[in-house]
Amino acid sequence: MTGALLAHGVHLAGFVIGIAVLYAWSARSSGQGTRAFVLGAWALAGLMAVAVFAMSDPKGLFEDFREAYLDAGIAVRDAPAALAPMLEKGVNGFVNLPIVAYLFWPFAFLPFKAAAVVFSFIGLLCTLAAWRTLVRGLDLNRRSAAVLLLAFAASGPLIYSVREGNISHFLLLPLAIAMLQLRRGADLRAGMVLGLVALLKLPFLLLGVYYLLRGRWRVVLGGLLVCGTAALASLAVFGWDMHVRWYEYCIKPYGQDPIPAFNVQSVQAFVLRLQMGASGLFVWDVVPLAGWARPLSVALVGLLYAGVLLWLWRTRQAASVLPAARPPASDTEFLLVVALACLSSPLSWSHYFCWFLLPAAHFLKAGQAPRAGDRVAPAWGWFALVACAIPVISIRWPAPLSALAEVHARTSASLLLLGGLAWVVWLACNRRR
Repeated sequence: MTGALLAHGVHLAGFVIGIAVLYAWSARSSGQGTRAFVLGAWALAGLMAVAVFAMSDPKGLFEDFREAYLDAGIAVRDAPAALAPMLEKGVNGFVNLPIVAYLFWPFAFLPFKAAAVVFSFIGLLCTLAAWRTLVRGLDLNRRSAAVLLLAFAASGPLIYSVREGNISHFLLLPLAIAMLQLRRGADLRAGMVLGLVALLKLPFLLLGVYYLLRGRWRVVLGGLLVCGTAALASLAVFGWDMHVRWYEYCIKPYGQDPIPAFNVQSVQAFVLRLQMGASGLFVWDVVPLAGWARPLSVALVGLLYAGVLLWLWRTRQAASVLPAARPPASDTEFLLVVALACLSSPLSWSHYFCWFLLPAAHFLKAGQAPRAGDRVAPAWGWFALVACAIPVISIRWPAPLSALAEVHARTSASLLLLGGLAWVVWLACNRRR
């Protein structure tokens, strides 16, 4: 317990001090000092990434890769029917559409350690490419690019995804590409990229619903082309019964009721931890919301949706007085729907919160041209940037501190959720930018 709390303190101090150093150094360096600043920023980010990697959960490396993705690749290497036992494990096995298992089929021909190294290297390349795409697409200056690099390196959810061997951090790149394609009006290409993202993480289907309601038909068409093709191919290879099994074991149990474990950060999981307290922090099974918890969960999720929908409606009203070639706040709308997908899914794992590095890039961009007298929005942004970076570390409280464990379970165990909500507030405050 003491080590976990110390790790949190070290992470917070290191991240905040690192940001301050980069701001001060960028103000002083120019000309020949630029190269030293860039090298220093990369060195600082590297040290931060190593430190966060060392302190983060899980203790065993690449558990998701080994128990889900790699095993699924091995299963389909042998025969499509061999995937069935993987689906029956629910969240402890392979949960994607069956056809997605073939993405991991090449790893099945490598020894585990070699497969894990290759998988991790590809993930690192995707992550760095996502950072570079955001820097170039948003035209971030040297200081903002360096701080964003540090934010990537200090991101507890991102490093947690790397340690788990999950694919959440892989998706930063296609999400950044899709966002920039939408800004440029390349709706069909953006829709196809988002269709691929939704195949890998189902909560992103919400983006298809949003653009359908917005009437951006080419985005919807692109997504349908990818998802429809994948669904038909999956049915052709695995058959109908396998997909019924996939729905029964991997989708249905997690559609309404959450898991109370500390590394699930949805609104519903927060309410369940309010109800269960510390007894739920290490429970990775679905627990139905009961009594007052269910209406509270519905009310909070409904309030979140209502607030975002109201903001989007007001944005739509503003669009009616602007030229058609200037869609207002398209990036902000995209980011708000991404935030909704992350926060409102009952099964929102901690590594999902690495996706909030996208609004972090926009926040740093906004800081390059701050508005006079605007102190509220930057305050929300800085809080969200730090809160969404906290490392994912399990804290096991000894019996004499059981009262503190109960307080932690109902409050600080949901800090990532609070950070995600803070990003929603910042995006709303930044509406006129």
